[in-house]
Amino acid sequence: MNATAPEFTVPRRLTSRGNAKLDKCTEYGFLASGLTLAPHSISKVGTVCQWATKGCKASCLAWFSGRNHTQSVRSALVNRTRYLAADRSAFETQLNREIESHIRAAHKAELRPGFRLNVASDIDWSHIAAQHPNCLFWDYTKSLQRVLYSLGVAELSSYGPWPANYHLTYSFSENATVDDVRQVVAAGGRVAVVFDRLWNPRQSDPYTPLPETWQGMRVVDGDRHDIRLPVDPIAEHNCIVGLRFKGSRDRMQSGIRSGFVVEA
Repeated sequence: MNATAPEFTVPRRLTSRGNAKLDKCTEYGFLASGLTLAPHSISKVGTVCQWATKGCKASCLAWFSGRNHTQSVRSALVNRTRYLAADRSAFETQLNREIESHIRAAHKAELRPGFRLNVASDIDWSHIAAQHPNCLFWDYTKSLQRVLYSLGVAELSSYGPWPANYHLTYSFSENATVDDVRQVVAAGGRVAVVFDRLWNPRQSDPYTPLPETWQGMRVVDGDRHDIRLPVDPIAEHNCIVGLRFKGSRDRMQSGIRSGFVVEA
């Protein structure tokens, strides 16, 4: 990200529990919160999604779904991202304070604290997770090397020990290969794949059936909740995390043509 950002105001809050998938986590004993930035380079301060592809930009759930259609929400995401670019130290101080507050709220509610720091971005937050060992963190990333390093099967000279409480799921895209996917799954990891199944919240049952396997690998339903963990009570490992496409049929067809959405 650029060191100099356009004008911004310091937000009252950076994080929120107001996300439909994060809200589902309470059914599994977690109080989950997340940090949502404006995706890829929308904020005009560089990119928060270093490995963004043409397909994922065109289909971006964080920009084209739900309340994120509204200008007020989009403006808030842009402002938050510009704050990060302009004063990362202050941003992280506030973020750490909000994480600690969330942990206290979870304990008060007798739930386990969980956090997703990259709801719409792909930033290395391992140093933040390391500061809160009593909270579980999970994120999606398109960085194959970062995922493999977190699983203990690759080396990255720029990293120290990976925080045991920070779990990554590899995001499949048109720039990934099936061999990449197999490497992550064989190492005990998870790979998120968007299938050509439309999510339709207006239906009584929006969970259109997903394939049971893909390329010979087990598929779990990634839309039932947002907890991507290899630990109880979820214990997801060695699997494909199947996701339904959120958006119009035309946009889904565009995603299929780009290779971002997988036909099953």
